[in-house]
Amino acid sequence: MDDRTLVYDLMYQAFVDIRYAAYEEKSHQAIFKVADLFHNVPLQIERIERESGDFSKILTKLKRRAQLSGCESWLNNVIRNFQDRHRPIE
Repeated sequence: MDDRTLVYDLMYQAFVDIRYAAYEEKSHQAIFKVADLFHNVPLQIERIERESGDFSKILTKLKRRAQLSGCESWLNNVIRNFQDRHRPIE
């Protein structure tokens, strides 16, 4: 597992959660928080790929913003789920 793959997977999960929350209608605040957390990620990916390829910078910013916006537990849970899905089979 590398940081690039994790960032792409986090974007995927964010969009899945946005879709789910929108369907439920009661979670408008959750929709806003996840969308706000990720709205700049595509632009950051493009810049990182062009400049350094260091996706850990995006993860660091996401974690900091998640903490400030109250999404830290959501982000940590998604990261744990990713790690579980990508754990080597023993």
